[in-house]
Amino acid sequence: MDDALWNLTVKTVFRDGFFVGLEKLRQQGTLSSADAGRVRATLFKYLAARVAESQRELHQIQAVLARLNAICQEASHSTAALPLVLTGPVTRLSADLAALDGWVISLYETDLTMLGVVNPTTRRQRPQEFARAMDRLWQKREAQLSYVKDASLFEEGAWGS
Repeated sequence: MDDALWNLTVKTVFRDGFFVGLEKLRQQGTLSSADAGRVRATLFKYLAARVAESQRELHQIQAVLARLNAICQEASHSTAALPLVLTGPVTRLSADLAALDGWVISLYETDLTMLGVVNPTTRRQRPQEFARAMDRLWQKREAQLSYVKDASLFEEGAWGS
């Protein structure tokens, strides 16, 4: 495959989605069946690398969660008088929450990348839909003054305009 055809293939699969774009090029005769097979294998290699990245991110998330659990266990058994609240376990908790947030965001980015290369509509809509659902959840929590959970806000059908 020459550079021009490769560039057209990359542009098409990123615009239309990896597999829909590839099928479009095959049906149009732009790519031979053999070329389509090689490109599909390359696309799966790309996705496999993202899966491996997700597994590394999950490992980091599990390590941070273990640290957070240890902090919470330790601090939940300490009932001594506190001259200062924002010391010790609170400081460690804050640092590990920041680490957790970073790894979760990294995993979410990897997730959106995988979803987005397969279905470009997802990469454009999913982050905005999630932000709207999260905002609605916090509004509900503030109104009820509780840590209410509402999974229905995050169901795909609930994510409309």
